[in-house]
Amino acid sequence: MNWPDINSHFGVLDIAGFEKDTASYYRANWLPTGPTYLQIVPKNWNSPVPVGQKVTLRAFTGAYAVEAFVNGVSQGKQVVAQYQEARWSNVVFQPGNLTAVAYDANNNIVATSVVATTGAAASINVTIVDIGSSTFAADGQDVAIFTITILDANGNVVPDACNALTFSISSGPGAIYGIGNGDPADHTPDKVGLPDLNYGGKWILNAWMGYARAVVQTQLNNPGQITLSVSSPGLTTGTALFTSQ
Repeated sequence: MNWPDINSHFGVLDIAGFEKDTASYYRANWLPTGPTYLQIVPKNWNSPVPVGQKVTLRAFTGAYAVEAFVNGVSQGKQVVAQYQEARWSNVVFQPGNLTAVAYDANNNIVATSVVATTGAAASINVTIVDIGSSTFAADGQDVAIFTITILDANGNVVPDACNALTFSISSGPGAIYGIGNGDPADHTPDKVGLPDLNYGGKWILNAWMGYARAVVQTQLNNPGQITLSVSSPGLTTGTALFTSQ
């Protein structure tokens, strides 16, 4: 780890709670669904390397064998080795579709994983994280957690998007508690919007790999519908809401 990194690159989840590639290794190895699980990486097929340069592909699966394709051209079929990972070195990067197909021992297809080159960033999508309950208490302590994604015109997550995002409560009795992304080199405080910090009192943060996170807190004895808005120049604003009671 070197400056400006201030957080480890290791681990299953990044600091904002999004899965790293390592999570696919664990899913393939340790979950009962491993034999039908498949994830091809890199998950960014927009610009992992410059066009024409070579990149290493990896596929995590508990299946018997896996084959990788770039724009429909096979890069070879491999029996999956120990640690449920297949690897293809020196694959020439060309925009389009990166596809992996997993097979069982009888050569039946059991899973497919596709990563496609996306269009430019066009809109922001905001969704509330499902924590198993739709009830939020108006106690000034309960929080709702949101996932923010940057999408292209076709609704695909743009995996290299790092647009500057502005977060706000556009209506309702709530307050932003914190924001974050998974970038280990981003020094923006999680509490950047607090007025006692020297950042202008605005909740602004760059997305990282097309994602960001926000936490919104309820107000004590003030129930109601709360709307989180996330905007960025040139992108369609995203909103999501929840109700405290």
